[in-house]
Amino acid sequence: MSKIVQVVWLSVLALGFLGARAQTPLAGSYVGKVQGSEAFIALVRSENKLIAYVCDGKEQVQWFRGAVGPNGALEVRTEAGWRLWGALSADGVKGTVTFGDGKTLGYSATPTTGEAGLYRYETTLDGARYLGGWIIDQKGEQRGSVIGGGGLVAAFLSPTSKKAQHPKLGELLAFLVNPDWVRQNVNP
Repeated sequence: MSKIVQVVWLSVLALGFLGARAQTPLAGSYVGKVQGSEAFIALVRSENKLIAYVCDGKEQVQWFRGAVGPNGALEVRTEAGWRLWGALSADGVKGTVTFGDGKTLGYSATPTTGEAGLYRYETTLDGARYLGGWIIDQKGEQRGSVIGGGGLVAAFLSPTSKKAQHPKLGELLAFLVNPDWVRQNVNP
C-alpha cells in the first residue's frame, strides 16, 4: 500500500472516530421542556453517568440518577414509578418521561449556555433531608422546588445570586450541577 493511500486511510478512520464522538458527547448539560405540561427537564452527563431532574414547580418533581449507554441511549427508572428514556446526540436529548401516575410525555432538551442549567441544594435539618432543584432555561425561565420535611415547597432561585428562600430553612445557596459533579457524585 502506498504512503498516500495509508495517509488517506488513516485520515478516514480518524474522521470516522471523531465524528462518532461528536454525535454522542461524553459530557454536557441540557435543558428543555416536557411537552404537554408545565414541567422543565434538565440532564447532566459525564461519560457514562447521568443525573436528571423533572419539575413543574408545583407537584411534579423527580430526580433521576443512572447510566448512559455508549451510543448515548439512556433509560432510568425510579422507585416512585417514574421512567426517563432518551437518546443523546450532539444537538441535545430527545425522549419521553413517564410520570408516577403512568402518564408519558415527550421532551427535548438542548445544550445549555450562559446561566441555563440544573441547580441543586442539599441539607439536613432536625433529621429531615431537604433537596432543592431548579432548572433555568435559555430564556431565563425556571421551575424549582424544595422537597423535604414532609412536603414540597415551590421556590424561586435568583439567577444572579443563586439563592432562594424557604419558609423553614431560610436562605438557600444552590450550586450549578456540572459534569465534574456528576462524575464524582453519581453512582449508576
